[in-house]
Amino acid sequence: FISKKNLINKNNNNFVIGCLSRFDKKKGMEYLVRSLPFLDKKFILILAGPDYGYRAEIINIVNSLNLNNRVFIFNFLDKKMKESFFNTIDLFALPSFSENFGNVFLESLQRGKPILTSFNTPFQDVEKNNCGVVVKLVLKDIIFKIAKIQKMNKLNLKNNSLKYAEKFNKQKITILYKKMYDQIHKQKY
Repeated sequence: FISKKNLINKNNNNFVIGCLSRFDKKKGMEYLVRSLPFLDKKFILILAGPDYGYRAEIINIVNSLNLNNRVFIFNFLDKKMKESFFNTIDLFALPSFSENFGNVFLESLQRGKPILTSFNTPFQDVEKNNCGVVVKLVLKDIIFKIAKIQKMNKLNLKNNSLKYAEKFNKQKITILYKKMYDQIHKQKY
């Protein structure tokens, strides 16, 4: 597996897909690993996060598909390594079976990185906003959408990601909550 030092030094010819999450079956990491044999060898996958009983299974899949030179697995990333992770990736991917919100999607978008998400998350409008793709939890769709986003203009994706993330700005959310509170308060009294 890749060393933490090498995570910072990305080969510009590669397209790096990153997934930062706990290793848990419901996060859909297996789909990302299984998609790689169907994608060009320039597609690299970085998986990082604490183990919730699923890391060994992911490592077995990586080994069985002979992807040790294309899949790099890390434990918990400290703040500095997390920044290196986001600076390295071209696409943040988490085809989760379910998410309440998924702060890590927003963290990626705030750094100008597009996302790959599933229909089971609250970020289903990223395609409409040209800052990501939404997938069915089917290998064929995930492969197609990864290839699709790789062909898109990186600068446009970055700008659209930053713009989309702005709607979650703390001040805007505070104003929205205040308006909702005022509406509820008026209805009661």
